[in-house]
Amino acid sequence: MNIERFAAIVGTGHARTDAKTCEYFSRDIFFWDDAAGVAAVISPADAGQVAAVLAEAVSQGLPVAVRGGGMSYTGGYVATQPATVLVDLGRLNAVRELNREDQYLTVEAGATWESVSAALAGTGLQTAIKDRTRVACPPLAVRCLKVSSMR
Repeated sequence: MNIERFAAIVGTGHARTDAKTCEYFSRDIFFWDDAAGVAAVISPADAGQVAAVLAEAVSQGLPVAVRGGGMSYTGGYVATQPATVLVDLGRLNAVRELNREDQYLTVEAGATWESVSAALAGTGLQTAIKDRTRVACPPLAVRCLKVSSMR
């Protein structure tokens, strides 16, 4: 694997191969006995970098796993092949749109409930999830509810 080619896309600090990082990203919230472990963790900052990272992995013949916020418990992004490159979407964490009228917001794949809560602060809207932590939320669109007092 040529990690320098990935680093040229995402920046040196966002193309990691150290043992501690690779071990951490080789699991979801459970340990999987049959997990192959990842050889590198690449963290793109935008969709263009995601596309370039995927193209680079293909050019090097490397298997890829993609991780959003990291709260899976199904093994969905756990490596199943040796030398897997994990594409960590955690830097794609922006709230893209907040539509107050139709009560939804659109988020990137690495968004957390914490960032969603911050975007909704002071709007009179909230989600059904009141967790304000860094727990991952589903990408694309999140339905919001108007906050109303009960009398």
